[in-house]
Amino acid sequence: MKRLHGTGRVVVWILSLLSASGAFTFAGTELEAIHRANGDGSNMEQVVSSDVARANHRIAVGAGFVFWPSGPVTFLGNPSHSLRRATLDGGDVHDVLAPTSVNAVATDSINGKVYFSPGSDCCCDSIARVNLDGSGFEFLFPACFPGPIAVHPPMGLVCWGDIDGIVCGKLDTGDTELVVGAVDAVAVALDATNDKLYWARRDGIFRANLDGSSVETLATGLDSVRDIALDPGGGHMWWTEQGSGKIRRADLDGSNVQDVVLGLDAPTGIDFAGSNGKIYWLSLAPPLEVPAASPSGLLLLGLLLLGASSTLVVRQRGRAAAR
Repeated sequence: MKRLHGTGRVVVWILSLLSASGAFTFAGTELEAIHRANGDGSNMEQVVSSDVARANHRIAVGAGFVFWPSGPVTFLGNPSHSLRRATLDGGDVHDVLAPTSVNAVATDSINGKVYFSPGSDCCCDSIARVNLDGSGFEFLFPACFPGPIAVHPPMGLVCWGDIDGIVCGKLDTGDTELVVGAVDAVAVALDATNDKLYWARRDGIFRANLDGSSVETLATGLDSVRDIALDPGGGHMWWTEQGSGKIRRADLDGSNVQDVVLGLDAPTGIDFAGSNGKIYWLSLAPPLEVPAASPSGLLLLGLLLLGASSTLVVRQRGRAAAR
């Protein structure tokens, strides 16, 4: 076996040290990309590449943009989070809030707002919102380990998965109410046209009136549902199944179930863009994609390698002069 000498050994040593210490997130399989397709699954394409790091696998589309929580991209052991935005075709990718840990995200296209849950490690969490550009930060409701969020703009209603079930808050009064108890919701959606609340567990999808009454079971026996999206105008809903690698579509009442996208690698967040009739979703990036590292991490790595190379050159010249 050929041995490494000089700079080669230093490069390997630095990369091994940084990787072992968790200084960088290198693994391509730890990153998600944003894809889109027509509602029937045709014309599938990737619109944002795998600089989208895992962060509870949420995505929201509205007002001509796609939003997602990005992070953590680890640098020297410190996770960095942000709320990111791109145009619907994947252009102009940038942070609208950073550094900010975000657990979930939802959009209100009518009023130009983005709703999210700032992440923390305690039960003292909250639901907050900002303008589309990240300005105008407002805390709205207290929450306890909030999960998925949905918004009903005409009624000024915000609902989210909470530790006790599904909670809804009224923007005009600030009041909150537990409308569906004892349910571990992995996804929540609001049909503002028909005034219905939808939610998903890992194995099924359900709906009820906005006050939680008249619960209906729409689908059961599903393989690890991660998110749901609604198109009330078109009469459809979609959901991702992480276990089977599918995106499935049905009518709003759960009938006419179809597989519309197959063969995905762990699909998670999904949303529908009414402006172009496309579904957008997150799934793991292709394994051959170039792994991502933070810009500051790459700069540090470059400086370390440059310093190591310079040191070796000086030592080699010194040895030659001594001879």
